[in-house]
Amino acid sequence: MRRETFTVSGPVALVVRAPAGAVEIEAAEVSEAIVELEALRDGAESAVEGATVELRGGSEHPELLVDIQHGLRFGGRRGPKVSIFLGRGPSIRVGVRVPVGSSVEVVTDAADVAGTGMFRRADVKSAAGNVRFDDIDGDVSIKCVSGDVTIGSVGGETNVKSVSGDATIGRVVGPAALHSVSGDIEVREGDASISVNTISGDVRIGSAAQGEVALHSVSGDLTLGLRSGSKLWVDARSTSGKTTSEFALGDEPSSNGGPLVELRAKSVSGDIRVVRA
Repeated sequence: MRRETFTVSGPVALVVRAPAGAVEIEAAEVSEAIVELEALRDGAESAVEGATVELRGGSEHPELLVDIQHGLRFGGRRGPKVSIFLGRGPSIRVGVRVPVGSSVEVVTDAADVAGTGMFRRADVKSAAGNVRFDDIDGDVSIKCVSGDVTIGSVGGETNVKSVSGDATIGRVVGPAALHSVSGDIEVREGDASISVNTISGDVRIGSAAQGEVALHSVSGDLTLGLRSGSKLWVDARSTSGKTTSEFALGDEPSSNGGPLVELRAKSVSGDIRVVRA
């Protein structure tokens, strides 16, 4: 295993490119960035040992580069930056510890990505790996093919696109847009507008507080939970599925006080349910 340590003055922008293996990132109360590279398969040792690891860019905008053969340059636009480039072929565990509030960008073919702690921003592109983060203070953008996505909370905007993987988010504070072909999507708590589109996956919004909630599916079931104290307006249509509600529904929003949730739900054969959160 190879280990490199660099002193940093605050949060960094971490960029990881990993073809296969695992990417494990921890945000902690530290004043240094630590990178560990470990070969997970025979033949990857030379890629780990031959990697170029250097700190550059000055004290105001430092860059920590971990460059493995045939890697492609991939950088952020501003702020302190940590960049990890992994060429195609070797299976490697990338372990990184960065200060709390750092941002993360990851591009991978088949590596699982896990982030523990609080991050400022997360941008992940994955073909076959699972993606998991604890908490993101700002925006999140995740695109994956077959991996599952699990996030504890998102303070900014949320954008998730998946083909067959499931997506589960504990809480979204800002607007959220989620798309899937066959994966299920669940948002346990939503504090702003939410848009979800699926073909065959089920959709569940556990608790919506305000804003427009637009749910569309061909064969998946759609479920919305209304948070106590919120008003509800519904436009729900299913061609062959059932539409049920635990609330009395009318053509106009309730005149009672409280934030308004506007539900627009459409499904071809899936059921639509409105329940109490």
